[in-house]
Amino acid sequence: MKKILSRPFVSHFMFNKKHNSGQAVIEYVLLLVIVVGIAFLITNLLASRNPESPGFLISFWQQVLNFIGQDIPDKVTP
Repeated sequence: MKKILSRPFVSHFMFNKKHNSGQAVIEYVLLLVIVVGIAFLITNLLASRNPESPGFLISFWQQVLNFIGQDIPDKVTP
């Protein structure tokens, strides 16, 4: 009886490998879901090719192409 009371009940389950073996898998899957969600969000914000709301990179690249396209090769500026 004295041996049972000397160890807290919680520590038995916290350090028991049988009870914690699935925790690493659950944490890994949760982190994977979060990272994939953030990557999806960043991809949609930066590189969306939707004509109504293009992503930042697509709209910036379109502005660069329009600026280059407006260049007149024969025009000489002093």
